[in-house]
Amino acid sequence: MPTIRFDGERIECEDGRNLLRALPRGALSSATPVSLCGNGVCGMCAVTVEGETNELTEAERNRLSEPCEDSPCEGGDGNGDGDETDVDRSRRRLACQTEVHGDLEVTMDE
Repeated sequence: MPTIRFDGERIECEDGRNLLRALPRGALSSATPVSLCGNGVCGMCAVTVEGETNELTEAERNRLSEPCEDSPCEGGDGNGDGDETDVDRSRRRLACQTEVHGDLEVTMDE
């Protein structure tokens, strides 16, 4: 059974579970469950993930590649110089589109 490490907590969940649903209710910042669209459009559930997950969905690719000033989905400087911001950007996911397939370390985007 995979374990998710998030905000000092260890959360066990079944393999294949949706990451957003596996996290404690209201865990993702000021975004309330009502404001999270759950379909990869709003970007309010953007997190940085290390571990085993499904491949990026088309919705994630579209949302994470767009600038988004009003939500936390934009990350990394994207200049390809290999600094920490580029590495973090490669691990960016939308929790609503992410399936847990092994142990994960999840951090909130700032």
